[in-house]
Amino acid sequence: MESSPNPNPGYGGPTNRFITTDRVRIFMQDTCAKDNFLLDAREFTDPQIMFAFQMVVANYNTTDPMCDFKKLADFPYYYEAFIGITAQLLRTKALNMVRNRLGGTGQIVDDKQQAEVYLGIAGNLQKEFEQRTRRIKNDINVNGPGAHRHLGGMLESIYGWN
Repeated sequence: MESSPNPNPGYGGPTNRFITTDRVRIFMQDTCAKDNFLLDAREFTDPQIMFAFQMVVANYNTTDPMCDFKKLADFPYYYEAFIGITAQLLRTKALNMVRNRLGGTGQIVDDKQQAEVYLGIAGNLQKEFEQRTRRIKNDINVNGPGAHRHLGGMLESIYGWN
């Protein structure tokens, strides 16, 4: 499904071979216009997806305990990246919907209800991301950097949770 040799097409910055814009789109069901029949377009641009990924890595790096730091290109936590990116994108889109509430000649297009749905989903995903990130970092803090092994982004812990 990923046809571009660049795993993050449309983005000139660092890349990650596991976490790509195409894979984020598959996770979010934002691969083509038919996925968003009301918009008749993709909902998120490649630069928006990559910025959300940068925010996820920054969030990970600033989560206590401060024992493990990653770069965009070597961020190994596949599932955590997808839920974090999705949370960032939905929160940003919800803010945009509320900010751009349209009113005009007697007609109002009010995305507030949709914004609340997006914010609810984003909040749940962000909570899951933060819980999983804290567990990863606590495990690394207690047991050292070898405490976690990731195979293609799949997380394995000495405690057995993943």
